[in-house]
Amino acid sequence: MNESVESWKGYVYAVLMFLTTILNSLLVQMMFKLSYDVGGRSKIGIISMVYKKVWIAEMQLYLKVFISIHLCQTVRRS
Repeated sequence: MNESVESWKGYVYAVLMFLTTILNSLLVQMMFKLSYDVGGRSKIGIISMVYKKVWIAEMQLYLKVFISIHLCQTVRRS
């Protein structure tokens, strides 16, 4: 009787170790996916901020050039 109780405990321990390994794998995979998502969103945010800043700078330069050309043409006409 003592041997059957001990073998039953062994099977329970084996199943518990298997289940904890599966749980550990799922949690690690979820952590890596979350890290990948956060990294991608950070990258997209930084890139869009840089593009917006460059676009604003280009528009300001374009407006300065356009206004100076327009003013030169109005001065020549008068």
